[in-house]
Amino acid sequence: MIIPNKEFITGRVLNWTLTDPVNRIVIKVGIAYGSNTQQAADILLRLAKNHPNVLDDPPPGVSLESFGDSALNFVLRCFLPNLDGRGTVIHELHMAIDSAFREAGIEIAFPQHDVHVRSLDLPLPILQPAATGGGPSWPKSTEKAA
Repeated sequence: MIIPNKEFITGRVLNWTLTDPVNRIVIKVGIAYGSNTQQAADILLRLAKNHPNVLDDPPPGVSLESFGDSALNFVLRCFLPNLDGRGTVIHELHMAIDSAFREAGIEIAFPQHDVHVRSLDLPLPILQPAATGGGPSWPKSTEKAA
């Protein structure tokens, strides 16, 4: 929705959160590639629907939002009747998601990167431990200065 700046100054703007205590929470969770996405979505929806503080109307919703670098990114959206205990509900849902995913064998993803190591054509000197125990030192050259 686009609201022209003029409406904020000359028009009437309603703050729905002031008159309606219902509020939405959004929980993002990334699962490992290769996981059963339908099972993950079903678990998220079931946990939200079974939580006593989550409203049935509007109903909770789950969506697979994106294919991330290291995860399949899901978003759970659900509504609470008021702000009381909002943090507690978020905590309880996070804990339940972790437990249910572990039980189902669904891995919560973490950042991963592949490293490609190339070999060089030139031989590189190998660091040797210093005899004095002061840390590594370069090997001494066997060539004599001219």
